[in-house]
Amino acid sequence: ITQNSNVRKLQVHARLGLLGDFEPPRDSSTTQLWTPDTSGAATSAVGKVDHKREQERARKRARLATIQNRSVPPLRPNVVNRLAEHFTHLQFVTNGGIQSLTDLEQRLPPTMASTGNGGGVVGAMVGRAVINHLCSFSHVDHVLWGAPLPTWTRRQVMELYMEYCSQQEDEQAYIMRSTMKGPSTDILLETLRKKLVAVPFALFYGEEGNNAYQRAIRKLVRHPSRYTAAGMLKGALVHVPDHVLDQPVTEFQPWE
Repeated sequence: ITQNSNVRKLQVHARLGLLGDFEPPRDSSTTQLWTPDTSGAATSAVGKVDHKREQERARKRARLATIQNRSVPPLRPNVVNRLAEHFTHLQFVTNGGIQSLTDLEQRLPPTMASTGNGGGVVGAMVGRAVINHLCSFSHVDHVLWGAPLPTWTRRQVMELYMEYCSQQEDEQAYIMRSTMKGPSTDILLETLRKKLVAVPFALFYGEEGNNAYQRAIRKLVRHPSRYTAAGMLKGALVHVPDHVLDQPVTEFQPWE
């Protein structure tokens, strides 16, 4: 909000709290994000707090809140369209509940690509669905903007990505060893390898060999000091048949 009270950008998140929900107790008029343990188990006679126990309770509540956030509160995508109709000078991006390109098309107006700087629903955020089923969104540019369908095979995608992994490792290793000293450089490099390997984890969702491929990645990623990211992926790919590797990314099993 600018000094003259003009709204330039506004983000509203209707989600549960980070460490729990915002629903107050029935006998209370106040809303609390997190309530310490009142059972007395975490406090000694002299009033000392068991911080380790309290932190674990907080992490557990955070995990539960994350799971509940996927369905609570119920998603109401039509509210975005109603807001866009009322505030025609503002741009809106819808979020949540999009599991496929079909859902995406239903959320966005047909003229989305030509909205330019005007108002209305101009985009959508998709997270978990893309991560869990990479190929199902491989032709998103074709669906939204009429771009040619991609002709890449899964083998070609993996070969290019493994080259990218090797390049990233070499660049980051050079930077870290030039600016840092000690074992911390090796730890950072191992963390980078784990992150790189995670990206194509769901590339073969629903295809023959997928389960063995994912099991191999889970096993190899436990030893990031022994293997490079490209080496882990190459080792896991031996479980994927050639006819699956040579299959175009636009051909995939539907999400279940």
